[in-house]
Amino acid sequence: MYWAEGAKAKRQLDLANSDPRVHRLFIAWVRAHLNSDPVFVLHLQLHHGNDEPQARQFWKDTLGLQEVQFYRTFFKSAGTGHRKNHLEHGVLRVRVRRSTDAWFRVMGWIDGLAEELAVSSEEGSGAILSPGR
Repeated sequence: MYWAEGAKAKRQLDLANSDPRVHRLFIAWVRAHLNSDPVFVLHLQLHHGNDEPQARQFWKDTLGLQEVQFYRTFFKSAGTGHRKNHLEHGVLRVRVRRSTDAWFRVMGWIDGLAEELAVSSEEGSGAILSPGR
């Protein structure tokens, strides 16, 4: 899941998605495999007109995070016309504070998995499993 949805360039462990199940799995995975007592920081991305306090409460309650820090919410301006289906609770990015070491470990796991599966990452070729796998 992190291979597809997680941050790979910032050297910090974070994942963005609009599905609470994805975030619950990510939080449980971090606690089970990387840090038993992590500090999570949440970043919301909302559309113009979304209820920010309600969205923050939704994510806090849904993820079961009592003490959590929200960073400044990003609002997509009205009238861009790019998206017709506005997500009521927005897109949430969950970041683990002080996670550089864990990020390197995860990137190593991803590289090891790619090597094990013989996945090609050449430009333009996409991810292709080698024959016989």
